[in-house]
Amino acid sequence: MANDKLGIDGVLNMQIDGVSGIDGWVEQVNIADLTQKLTRAQIDNTTRANGGWRSKKGGLKEGDLTFTMPWLPADPSFQAIRAAWFSGDHLGFQVFDGSVNPSGLIADFVVVDFEVGQDKEAVQTVSVSCAVTHIDTPPAWQDPA
Repeated sequence: MANDKLGIDGVLNMQIDGVSGIDGWVEQVNIADLTQKLTRAQIDNTTRANGGWRSKKGGLKEGDLTFTMPWLPADPSFQAIRAAWFSGDHLGFQVFDGSVNPSGLIADFVVVDFEVGQDKEAVQTVSVSCAVTHIDTPPAWQDPA
């Protein structure tokens, strides 16, 4: 089966009071390129029995999001992301593949970078980087129903 999902088919939903909040999920339609990076720490478990090979085991997981959005100070989503950066508060995000039965990460994130771009031949943008944090609900992966 071929993968025919385009990046633009993906969905980023945000809830300003976090994953366990009650404000309601809102799809973020004003974002451009999004990258979700999921990594694991590498724990060295090498012994002399490994025949001269280093051996590693997977450790703690990390999750990062980076995306760009236009500089729209009147947009409520822009305001919430900017406010979260200034305050250090968290936001809930659902990063889904856009399927009818979506798959993806659901977690609270803290905004760690809020980089303003003023390219002379493009609209002003903000590049946002977020890192998984744990507030009330641990991060989870949703699989299709």
